[in-house]
Amino acid sequence: MIQEYMNLLYMKYKKLNLSRKELAHELGISLSKLEKLIAEDSFPIKYKRMGTAQKAPYIFPISEVARFLSFENIEVAA
Repeated sequence: MIQEYMNLLYMKYKKLNLSRKELAHELGISLSKLEKLIAEDSFPIKYKRMGTAQKAPYIFPISEVARFLSFENIEVAA
């Protein structure tokens, strides 16, 4: 399942990392909600910061995004 998500994300974006805007779109949340989760240090997807400046961009490896999406889609039997 993880590999399937990785393939889909790679085919869609043609790169191995997503930007904040791309990730927010994939998760179906607003960019401000994503930024709030990151600021609160409660974001479940591992990411990297490209530099130490206040406005340094974040990158989100598609492997981590795929891992998160695959676990989000697991249903627990009642």
